[in-house]
Amino acid sequence: MLPEWMIDVPDRLSQDWYVFARPAGKRCFVVSSNGAAVSRLRNGSILHRFPSALPSGARTRDVSGSAQSYSILDCIFHEPDQTYYAIDMLCWRGYSLYDCTAEFRFFWLNSKLAETGACEPPSQYHRYRFSLVPVYNCDHSGLHAAYTGAAPYVKDGLLFYNKEAHYQTGNTPLALVWKDENCSQYVIDTDSQGNVPKQQQVYFHAFSLSLSLSLSL
Repeated sequence: MLPEWMIDVPDRLSQDWYVFARPAGKRCFVVSSNGAAVSRLRNGSILHRFPSALPSGARTRDVSGSAQSYSILDCIFHEPDQTYYAIDMLCWRGYSLYDCTAEFRFFWLNSKLAETGACEPPSQYHRYRFSLVPVYNCDHSGLHAAYTGAAPYVKDGLLFYNKEAHYQTGNTPLALVWKDENCSQYVIDTDSQGNVPKQQQVYFHAFSLSLSLSLSL
């Protein structure tokens, strides 16, 4: 589920959207099954293969479950603290969440991940720690917290998710990204020629004033 640039402020932003500060790092899927976890980058290459406290993620004496008992998390690997920050959940113990709303997926992610011990420090059967990102309703206080609040990771912009959005592969207008120099080290994307895309030029001018006014209220 890849975000589009936020060019216009969506209707009912404060009622229908979530916002959170995106961790800087490598976007990947983490799949746990058959006693191991594997993280893959967007191009399909393997980032890590490791034991994990995720369901069916390590070959311990108490491991159980069928081959269909697999889980898939949408994560960002944050290099400075060697942590996988889970931003979405696609499947949990074989139960698909693709057709569930973002509101339900975020609730399920927050309630289930902590139960596994995956958020605990690394150990013999748990090579990398997982962590959740604070997700806010996109009202004034939530936007302010995501934009200016402290985070345990390096920020790389803000992500906005529509609460009713189902998980989609590829880009979708139901997920949006905002970046500026206050919330990202990487403010400008360029094409293969080193030029700033016209869409992003419009995006910077159109939304920066709206965001500034919202935060000043």
